[in-house]
Amino acid sequence: EQVKDKVERSVSLLNNLSSEQERWEESSETFQEHMSTLVGDCLLSSAFLAYSGFFDQQYRTSLMTKWQGRLIDVGVKFKQEFSVIE
Repeated sequence: EQVKDKVERSVSLLNNLSSEQERWEESSETFQEHMSTLVGDCLLSSAFLAYSGFFDQQYRTSLMTKWQGRLIDVGVKFKQEFSVIE
């Protein structure tokens, strides 16, 4: 009976670990994606904070579009759904 309980616990543990491995793999992919856009996201955030504080929303949007275009030109990745509100 003890052996049977140990085997059942071992099987349960293995099942839990395999589902945890799947979760880690998904998290790893998301992490890699975030890391690949970190530099561009930081540049856009910094530029927004430093330069667009006193402008209206229309001009801020225009600046952000220009900055994003420049990052694309030089090959720096950033989140396409980048939002200064988040």
